[in-house]
Amino acid sequence: MKWDAEKYDRVNIQQFESGMELTRLADVRKHDLILDLGCGTGKITSELVNLTPEGHVVGIDSSVEMISRARDRCSDINNVTFHNIPAQAMSFTDAFDLVYSNLALQWIRERHKVAGLMYQSLKPGGRIAIHIPGRDFCPGFFDCINYAIQDQDIGQLHRKIQSTWYLPGKEEYEIFLMITGFTNVHADYKEYTLHFQSIAEVADWWSPALIPFTEPLDEISRARFRYAFAMNSEKYRHENGIEFKLNRIFASGEK
Repeated sequence: MKWDAEKYDRVNIQQFESGMELTRLADVRKHDLILDLGCGTGKITSELVNLTPEGHVVGIDSSVEMISRARDRCSDINNVTFHNIPAQAMSFTDAFDLVYSNLALQWIRERHKVAGLMYQSLKPGGRIAIHIPGRDFCPGFFDCINYAIQDQDIGQLHRKIQSTWYLPGKEEYEIFLMITGFTNVHADYKEYTLHFQSIAEVADWWSPALIPFTEPLDEISRARFRYAFAMNSEKYRHENGIEFKLNRIFASGEK
């Protein structure tokens, strides 16, 4: 998928805020060697660097656009390195004190392989801190997606895309991590509410999540899909604006 890194930075403030919550869960230490898996534009990566002034952070992402922006953002920082590689291709062994991943692992189909590579990349006693959408993470989002799919008559695409995301329950995710080999595993739900004043704001904020649905379409069909998605969001308008409830999982564990 091709990402618009500049737009992602502009509209995804909530991802940054929840990512900062994850850094607190991770209990970052000043000597930590950290792998930021799915580092995106490096916004959180730069915060991790500040928390480990005597350590080092390695950010990886499969998107050329994201890594390019991350390198620009952190160009004057010495203790950070970025690699344009997908999580499935990483080959670190006993290298890190912490694997940190903020809203990235849900995109990866080969989740068993990547979980194993995360485990392999950690030193003995190393930690994980993971933030992913949980099961039924946003009914309103999928309702708007289904409306747009029906409006554009692209049901075949819908069936293909639905299998892209991994959206587990918290107990399921705890078991998944323990089967991988992690110990002291703990996962919790946290609910967020997003407020938008206009359908244009809705379309902007959700634009990264719409990429799998719109990428196979031509330019006109993409615009129509985004418009249908945003128009349907009006049904979620309340006194404070258009509201979407998000259900997220924060998970931790050790090697």
